Amino acid sequence: MTALSSVNKNSDLADGTYKISTTAELSILASMTNAGYVSEGDTFVLANDIDMSSCTTWTPIGNDYYNDLQFKGVFDGNGYTISNLTVTMSSSYGGF
Repeated sequence: MTALSSVNKNSDLADGTYKISTTAELSILASMTNAGYVSEGDTFVLANDIDMSSCTTWTPIGNDYYNDLQFKGVFDGNGYTISNLTVTMSSSYGGF
């Protein structure tokens, strides 16, 4: 399993399994998904509880339904949790 922090954030992921242990790595997943770099062959596994209270601005993962940038991989919580995540969106966000 590869730590998501060790991949090139600016290119397509190779099909495989990636671990997410930190707020920073969860943010990498969001930015890579929103750039179209995540595919159905990618699996993400939480390797730690993640407290998002230090994150003041969060862009949702898969933030552009109309341009086919929704999350397509597999996300396995592995018994861990993501807590204190706050998303603030405008009414025009993504056309919803």
